[in-house]
Amino acid sequence: MVWVRDRISGTFIDEFETKQEARGAIREYEKEDKENEVFEEDFYEIYDPENNEIIALNEKVTASTY
Repeated sequence: MVWVRDRISGTFIDEFETKQEARGAIREYEKEDKENEVFEEDFYEIYDPENNEIIALNEKVTASTY
């Protein structure tokens, strides 16, 4: 289980089963932000609450990274 959250404040946005699902959601959030003219580069982050760590968005996702 991973969270998508606001990188600046750490505010929880949504929860996903996998990193891949979270990355897909971030792409959609960023698309909507661009359409609404509120896009900020690197606004979102993926957070693993179980391990208390931020996951790099450019990390390659493989079956072993879930």
